[in-house]
Amino acid sequence: MVETRMALEVGTKQKAIREAHLLLQKYGWSGFSFQDLAEVLGIKKPSLYAHFDSKEALGIDVVDNYRVSFSNWVETLSEMDPDQRLSAFFDMFYKFSQKGALYCPLSSFAAELHSLPPAMKKKLKHTYDMQTAWLRKIMVDGQAQDMFRKDISADELVDYTISIAIGSLFTARITSDPEKIKSMKSKVLLFLKSGALP
Repeated sequence: MVETRMALEVGTKQKAIREAHLLLQKYGWSGFSFQDLAEVLGIKKPSLYAHFDSKEALGIDVVDNYRVSFSNWVETLSEMDPDQRLSAFFDMFYKFSQKGALYCPLSSFAAELHSLPPAMKKKLKHTYDMQTAWLRKIMVDGQAQDMFRKDISADELVDYTISIAIGSLFTARITSDPEKIKSMKSKVLLFLKSGALP
C-alpha cells in the first residue's frame, strides 16, 4: 500500500510538471495559476502543495525537467553531422509551433525574466548556457570539417542562429504559419555554408 501510494504521488508530480510545462509554453509563466494546473490534472488545488510548496518550486522543477529532456534529446543526435544537428534544432521549434503554437520553454520564461525569483533565474541561466554550449560545439565541429564558414567566430554564429530560431518561432505564432520556421532554417544553413570551402 505504501509503495503504491508513493508511486501515485510521484506520478502526480511528474504529470503536474509536464502539464505546467505545456501551460508555460502556451500562456507564459504568469498566464496560469495553481488552480488552473489543478483543474487540468483533475485534482484539488491543495493537493499540489504536497509536491510543490510554491509556484517558484514548481518552476524550478519545470526548468530542471526541461534541461534533462533537452540533454537526453541531444544525446540522440550525437552521431549526426553538424548541419543535421542544427537542422534538428530548428525542427524542434517547428514541432513547438505545430502543437498549438507553443513557445520554446526558455523563451517563455525569458519574456518574464524581470519578475522571476532569483533561484529560477539561476536555473534558467544554467540551462541556457548548456544549450548555447551545445550549439557552439555544432559550429566548431562544422568549421573544423569545412562545412561552416570560418570568417565569423563560432560564438557569433551561435548568437545569430539563436536569434533567427527564436524570431522564426515568434513569427510563426503570429502568422499561424509554422512553415516560416522551415524557411528560416534553410536560410540559416545556407548562410553558415556560404564560403565554407577553401
